[in-house]
Amino acid sequence: MILRRRFCRLGRIALVGIAAATITPGALRSQTSSTPPVVDSPDSVMVAAGAHFRAGNFHRSLLGGYYRDLWITPIRAPVLNLTTFAGGIKPLKAGGGVQTASLRFRAASGTEYVFRSVDKDAVEVPAEWKGTAVERIALDQVSSSFPASAVVATQLLDAASVLNPAPVLVVMPDDSLLGEFRKKFAGRLGMIEEFPSKPKHAAGFRGALRVIDSDTLLQLIDRDSQAQVDARAFLTARLMDMFLNDWDRHPKQWKWAQFDSAESAPWEPIARDRDKAFISYSGFLLDLASHAYPYLMKFDSTYGTMTGLTINSREFDRRMLSGLDRPIFDSIAHSLVMRLRDSVIDAAVAALPREYRSAAPDVVHTLRLRRDGLPGAASRFYAFLAAAVDVHATDAADHATITRVDDRHVDVELQSGALPPWYHRRFDAADTRAIRLYLHGGSDTAMVRGNVGSSIPLWIVGGNGTNLLLDSNHRIASLRRLGVDFRVVALCIEGPVDGSILPDLY
Repeated sequence: MILRRRFCRLGRIALVGIAAATITPGALRSQTSSTPPVVDSPDSVMVAAGAHFRAGNFHRSLLGGYYRDLWITPIRAPVLNLTTFAGGIKPLKAGGGVQTASLRFRAASGTEYVFRSVDKDAVEVPAEWKGTAVERIALDQVSSSFPASAVVATQLLDAASVLNPAPVLVVMPDDSLLGEFRKKFAGRLGMIEEFPSKPKHAAGFRGALRVIDSDTLLQLIDRDSQAQVDARAFLTARLMDMFLNDWDRHPKQWKWAQFDSAESAPWEPIARDRDKAFISYSGFLLDLASHAYPYLMKFDSTYGTMTGLTINSREFDRRMLSGLDRPIFDSIAHSLVMRLRDSVIDAAVAALPREYRSAAPDVVHTLRLRRDGLPGAASRFYAFLAAAVDVHATDAADHATITRVDDRHVDVELQSGALPPWYHRRFDAADTRAIRLYLHGGSDTAMVRGNVGSSIPLWIVGGNGTNLLLDSNHRIASLRRLGVDFRVVALCIEGPVDGSILPDLY
């Protein structure tokens, strides 16, 4: 997924100036809580997460200072013992995205672990700003992250029954066992956690029989209607993302686990990489830039904007959650409020390093406010996704039945071959202004029933194969794609053509 950023004049000025019911965890999970290996090390060191983020009052007033005192405060952290952690681990390869330095390890059992640095090596800026003051000041905004947020987040995710690897805050040793990675990683403060996978000769993550990444999942659900995502579990995880103020939830930050050997067993989400939990941007210039970049949010009771909270996940959210209606959003949000009791929040925040405890009262207070605001955030999230809904068929021979119930309601049902329907949702014009049905590959049939003159506009997008469209007046249209150069066919079956909707089809 490509993140499309809009650079408006206000944003440029600012940046240049600053350089069904309740939550139901998988029935066959062998383990629902995070249990990291013990860091059994006699050695510990005092280390600051980012002493270079020290700044005076003027700098803080312009560029923010919400967490700077934490970054510059030395904390006592255990030194990772490579010979005892998880029975001994060996480095495999370095990785990470644009910002985070990471190092993958493998234990003798076959289980893999990943170490991620707390501080960042780089930030992503447009090419014309590389090496400029803009890049340097953008790197300074790493200080907007809470340096130990992941150790709190994992306990809150456990309380919500969201699968996640439990991170441990450690210092990488200056050890010859690191080999070629010693120079880059020795002495760095970071989080080490299990890398969710299913080794050939060992148990999978939390007892999973299969673990895949998001790219593989999308290929599966495109190909086979029996491959289904546990959408309620994903919604639970996404609402927890919002509760944690974590906007950076792109598809690569998820793994997917299957706990039953049946082909139709649902894929459950595994939430990874929590370096942006509790993120809070502050300072005059960041407040100005937030008008152009809505993800520059504060960690407070307001939840910011849905545009900001979904800026890296919007297309993925639309794909995974298109089958859920408003009552499910409401039910899961209220269940989370019950699970995230005051005592749960207090215990999670108590996991912070002792030297960060001065920040605990503010974190606890904000988390309680955000918990109380979860139902409202869930309602806004539903409205955000429901405005224009993407419904995806598969590459099999699918049959879509669209029933125009009345002037307000439209039912959409999908079925593959002789199998029972695997998708059904009733859409309400009070929430939805467009339905976009993607038929994908295969020879598909779409049947449109009802004869309502005014209803939700429906777009049907044909894929490869011969697609048959039957409307309520029994007119038949055969749509065939003959080659890779043939444009995707899009038909507006009912309602006015809205120019703001059509471009999103391509």
